[in-house]
Amino acid sequence: MKKTASFVLVPMVLALIALAACQSASSVNKLSKEELYAPYAEQQPVFTGDYISVADADVPPKPAYAPPPVYPAEFKKAAFSGEATVDLIVLADSGMTTQVQVVKATNQGFAIAAADRLKTWRYAPAVKNGKHVNCLIRVPLDFNYVQ
Repeated sequence: MKKTASFVLVPMVLALIALAACQSASSVNKLSKEELYAPYAEQQPVFTGDYISVADADVPPKPAYAPPPVYPAEFKKAAFSGEATVDLIVLADSGMTTQVQVVKATNQGFAIAAADRLKTWRYAPAVKNGKHVNCLIRVPLDFNYVQ
């Protein structure tokens, strides 16, 4: 019975991840030119629930599924590069990301693209004292346009 369940669950999970990727591409590309280039004010994220800092983990989370963010179409046309820094919590039970919050970014377009993509990433969870734990990590993303 377990074998059948895994054959059903794996395609379903992959379909959900693909759907999330398509949705993130559309949210960035729906912004106006002014919204894309608007400055992003540096934020001080606030997190809730039980978690540890990555510095306190015996084994930090490791990316298991980490596709690159969708490069905003307008920025490709302009050959525009930038960066974003995102804080998030990796869940102990699933390796999924939660409470994804942009700390700083070159502009709104890169902030949204980074946050949207990191919501789809999956990790091998952090370990503390031999147990999986929720873990707060910081993820820097570079958007370097290369023709």
